[in-house]
Amino acid sequence: MSAGSPHPMVLVEWIDSFQLEAGWHLVDEATERSALVCRSVGFLIGETADVLCLAETIGANQVSGVVHIPVRAVMRRAELTFSSAFQGDA
Repeated sequence: MSAGSPHPMVLVEWIDSFQLEAGWHLVDEATERSALVCRSVGFLIGETADVLCLAETIGANQVSGVVHIPVRAVMRRAELTFSSAFQGDA
């Protein structure tokens, strides 16, 4: 994690699984789908060899809107920086 913040804000681009709607499908139509690319922004509150753990909202000692993204699904990630009036207020 970043030296400037214990929980840096990150942008993560990752591939998610999906399921076709219920019912019968022709094989050709069912296999034409491409991977579902997702983008998530949040505070990086944890990281293991298996998952990135992002929180949508962070407080003094609490978090909300937590998502666990499998590391194997991550295509790329970037730490976000701030250039606003909030900088230095934290």
